[in-house]
Amino acid sequence: MYRELVKGMCAELEEALLGIDEARLDGLVEALLGAKRIFVAGAGRTGLLMKSMAMTLAQCGLPVEAVGEVTTHAIREGDLLVIGSASGSTKTMRLFAETARAYGAGLALITTHERSAVADISGHVLVMHSRSDTDSTRPSVNLMGNGYLHQLNLLVDLVIAGIMEKTGVTEEQMLNLHANLE
Repeated sequence: MYRELVKGMCAELEEALLGIDEARLDGLVEALLGAKRIFVAGAGRTGLLMKSMAMTLAQCGLPVEAVGEVTTHAIREGDLLVIGSASGSTKTMRLFAETARAYGAGLALITTHERSAVADISGHVLVMHSRSDTDSTRPSVNLMGNGYLHQLNLLVDLVIAGIMEKTGVTEEQMLNLHANLE
């Protein structure tokens, strides 16, 4: 049973990741590199993965903050808010998006829905074609939207690979910025 599940999960991941629009992915990388500061946000399990993204972006030497932390600064013009939301309609993420826009910040969304409240006001929308926990119309071997979460985790690696290629930052340099108070 488990081997068949693994095969199904891997097949879904491969199909979804190969289905990502490379121009949009490159646009997200460029937006990250062009931002004065990067802010990341997500709710629930997605929020945890967005914080993981923040950590890896910081290891690339980029100025990044996770929304909601006690040390998070105010967002301003020239900054970029990257939201992870499978539905693109999570109420708190909508509020964050609207606030970021009101302060002149750029907005990027990583989602499973091309059209949503957050997508409609985002400058960059990266769509991953997977079933989310709010969308049971797409069959999946991944339960409760976990396919989106697996894809999001791997998408971070794709984003980092793009940043490394464009900036020349090496894995050794990133390791030098890895947390040492562990």
